Amino acid sequence: MTNNEARQVDEIGGQLDIRIHAGEGQLAPSADLVLVDPRDRKTGKDPQVDRIFADIPSSSYETESIDDDVTGAEGPETRIVYVGNAMSGEYTLRVVGTENGPYDLELRGVDRELNPSTVRFLDIDIRADSEHRYVIEYSSELGSKIEARRD
Repeated sequence: MTNNEARQVDEIGGQLDIRIHAGEGQLAPSADLVLVDPRDRKTGKDPQVDRIFADIPSSSYETESIDDDVTGAEGPETRIVYVGNAMSGEYTLRVVGTENGPYDLELRGVDRELNPSTVRFLDIDIRADSEHRYVIEYSSELGSKIEARRD
């Protein structure tokens, strides 16, 4: 491998995939997500200011759902913040309540060799207009595992 190739590999980061799922019996999650990276850039939807941010490079905020194949009924919605080529460091995740109810949170980190690790927070109750904060430690180094705690 040449020095130039080695530098290119060193610059390739991993990925962060953060999902909030609707609680049992709900069609939509009871909160929105705003991820803040180590450089204080944001991606996500902040319902308190009615704004969608996409400041983190190679990031997106989206929703997805899978409809029932037989009945065509709408399936539960998942909200996603994705960061490709994610930088290593401490991230803050703001979970901002849009209604009263539970949510499931799934945090997935992938190192630069595409090895995944996942942390889940299940059946967490939130109230409308309240906010939960999570601190996420992420590294793209080979073999690193994502770590997270509620702040």
